[in-house]
Amino acid sequence: MPSLVLCSDPQEKVVGSSVSLAIGAQPPLNGGVRGFDKVLWSPQVLSNGIQFSPVSPDSEEGYPGKLKVWVTYMLDGGELMVNYQAQASQTTPVNLTNHSYFNLAGQGSPNIYDHEITIEADAFLPVDETLIPTGEVAPVQRTAFNLRKPGELGKHLQEFHINGFDHNFCLKRSKEKHICAR
Repeated sequence: MPSLVLCSDPQEKVVGSSVSLAIGAQPPLNGGVRGFDKVLWSPQVLSNGIQFSPVSPDSEEGYPGKLKVWVTYMLDGGELMVNYQAQASQTTPVNLTNHSYFNLAGQGSPNIYDHEITIEADAFLPVDETLIPTGEVAPVQRTAFNLRKPGELGKHLQEFHINGFDHNFCLKRSKEKHICAR
């Protein structure tokens, strides 16, 4: 299920005023102590997919306003589409993400290092030591995050001496439907 990802400051600023967010041993990654990753999402079966939704009451985890979220998974031919929507009764920080992992080699395959990967992103969001975005938007040029040309994932990770990615990629905007990752 999607998670709520925020900045590292537990005294989050919301339109000029401060709110005190719930904080455990770490900053409020995934929405706090009992974030969306720990709640039951109500399902609704659709003709071409499924929609999940939780509701966060006003002041839960310190966030202002009642927050309704909908995540819809749809199949259109061979294409999987994931759509996020959120509606809040007050101004509140929301940054939904998805932590789905796919091994395209099939069940029983040991890893994804031989997968060819492409991500159409010109920028990414650097993170701090707790994996929270710093607020900077950095270009992918000459970094490990430059995945704009197809390449084998394992070789790419080895080349840049990293274990993987836990970052947001800033996808290219387009009014036309286009592939953003392969």
